[in-house]
Amino acid sequence: MNDRNLRSCASRFVLTTRSKMMKNLGINGKRSRIFTAALFCSSSVSAAAPGYALMAAARGRIAAFLTDAASRLSHIPWRSIGSDALDRASLVVKAACFVHVVNTYIVGIAFVRGPSMLPTINLTGDVVAVERITPRRGTVEVGDVVILISPENPRKTVAKRVVGLQGDAVTFLVDPIHGNATRTVAGLADCYKVPMGHVWVQGDNIYSSRDSRQFGPVPYGLIQGRAFCKVFAIQIY
Repeated sequence: MNDRNLRSCASRFVLTTRSKMMKNLGINGKRSRIFTAALFCSSSVSAAAPGYALMAAARGRIAAFLTDAASRLSHIPWRSIGSDALDRASLVVKAACFVHVVNTYIVGIAFVRGPSMLPTINLTGDVVAVERITPRRGTVEVGDVVILISPENPRKTVAKRVVGLQGDAVTFLVDPIHGNATRTVAGLADCYKVPMGHVWVQGDNIYSSRDSRQFGPVPYGLIQGRAFCKVFAIQIY
């Protein structure tokens, strides 16, 4: 039986019951209209009871689900998890800062490649350990291999060997293949005195290197570190 049939039956029942009850109770006039409205409301609620039951059951299930979810979430130690995540993030930040400070001011690694430092450094490249203290103290010595910012291209770092310190007189050939001793740097003589605060650098492979013979002496401020050992060599087969 659908809702319409239920309501029809309920209406007939209400009318019959109304007549009998009003007659027995002596209800008439305005009071009879109020009584009739109350009966119709109760009958409508009774007729629609199956729909309301389904809605109530759905609400009950949703409420039970939410209550169960809230109960489970309440048992999760959110404060402990948040504190642990914060501690780990702090540890990662501290480690990154430590690595940055060590690599910038104490010791780090650099990848060097190219023909200018053959045979000391391979053409395909080597990873070398670089210490930063010696250049900062100004104690670089002749024979040291240094990592420096190229005076010709500030975005590029190069590896060269120190062959002259401040105050030293250096003699060089710009074009050793042809023995051209007259071509010099910016009009410098082939015998040149290194100025204060500068060093003279050259590649070990003087036949294929751009160094102080082309761009002149290098100020200490461009030296980033002194290479003191190879970490490993990159080989391409």
